Amino acid sequence: MKDAVIREFFEETGFDIEVENIVAINEGKILNHNNHALFITFSCKIVGGTLTNNSPEEISEIKWLKSNEIDNYIKYYQSNIIELFNNKADYFYEGEFEI
Repeated sequence: MKDAVIREFFEETGFDIEVENIVAINEGKILNHNNHALFITFSCKIVGGTLTNNSPEEISEIKWLKSNEIDNYIKYYQSNIIELFNNKADYFYEGEFEI
């Protein structure tokens, strides 16, 4: 999963990142698309790259936000986004196996 986060972040922003922790897992129904969704939110650190919108058909704008502005954009998290920075859930890739 971490590899997917790194790849998607680079593909959409041009930044290389280091994935730190899962900070929230939320689920909900996106009414205007009639979809059920699971949102896994990670804390990450930018370690290189250059800001580039590599997916203009999907992303209309990339911009830096102050931490107190993020709540206006993340609609699936009900509380203050600042609270997430203190969260951590361990994640382990268990490999392939049969049960």
